[in-house]
Amino acid sequence: MLAPAQGGQALAVHQPSLVTYSQLAHPIQQAKALGLQFHSRILDIDNVDLAMGKMMEQGPVLIVTFHAQLVMVIKNAKGEVVEGNPDKVLRMLYVWALCRDQDELNPYAAWRLLDISASSTEQVL
Repeated sequence: MLAPAQGGQALAVHQPSLVTYSQLAHPIQQAKALGLQFHSRILDIDNVDLAMGKMMEQGPVLIVTFHAQLVMVIKNAKGEVVEGNPDKVLRMLYVWALCRDQDELNPYAAWRLLDISASSTEQVL
């Protein structure tokens, strides 16, 4: 995963925790088992904010929030939409918890995704 960084560079967010990976992978694996595919398109990301930074037991932890506008649909094997609407823009609020891996010397590869939270509302255009 790539996360925006200061100076126009990108920080690579590597190796999410097992729980976070399961959170992200489980719906995709379920859909695949049913012959379904996610089709998402990110339209915009804004309001990126460093909400909090704290020294924790595992090292420095950052809480980052941001909004994303996206279109998300799930299609069956025939390409028919079974969930979502390709004409509906969703506004998502994401909260990411990132932890600095103390053993990784490369500062662009040292952040691990600890947790992720997302909530959505329909975008009124």
